[in-house]
Amino acid sequence: MNDSDTQPDAAAVEYHRREAAINKGLRGVMSATLVLEAIVVLLALPVAINTGGGVGPGWVALICLLAVALVGCCVIIRRPYALTVILVLQALMTAGWFITPTLGVMGLVFASVWALILWFRAELHRRLAAGTLPEPPPSGS
Repeated sequence: MNDSDTQPDAAAVEYHRREAAINKGLRGVMSATLVLEAIVVLLALPVAINTGGGVGPGWVALICLLAVALVGCCVIIRRPYALTVILVLQALMTAGWFITPTLGVMGLVFASVWALILWFRAELHRRLAAGTLPEPPPSGS
């Protein structure tokens, strides 16, 4: 048996290392976006309560539950189903337009932010697969 049969290809190892670094960076961006989104949802509460006819306590609890779920997604961000859960919560936030238009507008704003994050993610993976992603600078400098 040859040493080259048992040793992983150096290019494949480097590819997986760079892919892991990209995913780690994207998880940080997605977690920060989720926390920011939860803060904005909670800041929409006073507006929802004080504008128009206001919202009842049940709707306030539902909006608070949405904010808690958004922060909770930071815990599952490494899981393969995390993106699906995040996008479902995003759809619920946009559907919050029927509770208060403020929540719906924020849902649309953050939907565009998530669309941009997903585009960046796809673009980074496409460039990595094509070999056109530039080398990162050496660490420690």
